[in-house]
Amino acid sequence: MNGHQKVSYAHSMLSDVDLYRDEYELFLWDVRILIIGALRAGIQYLAGEAQTELAKIDEWMKKPASDKYQGLASMESPSGIQ
Repeated sequence: MNGHQKVSYAHSMLSDVDLYRDEYELFLWDVRILIIGALRAGIQYLAGEAQTELAKIDEWMKKPASDKYQGLASMESPSGIQ
């Protein structure tokens, strides 16, 4: 290969490379990572909040009902007729 053929060959190799396409693919990957990362962080945060709320509900359910509520509950019959 002479010098002109080498330059022509190098030019043809570079023209086959689409730099914009490569940048576009990298951009899409970055956006995907950002979205997935934000979703995972949100899910993790909400899971922790849900556990906290469930613990509060469990504690509330373990407490005995107040006297006022127990009195109302004992006056009602299962059929609703007193």
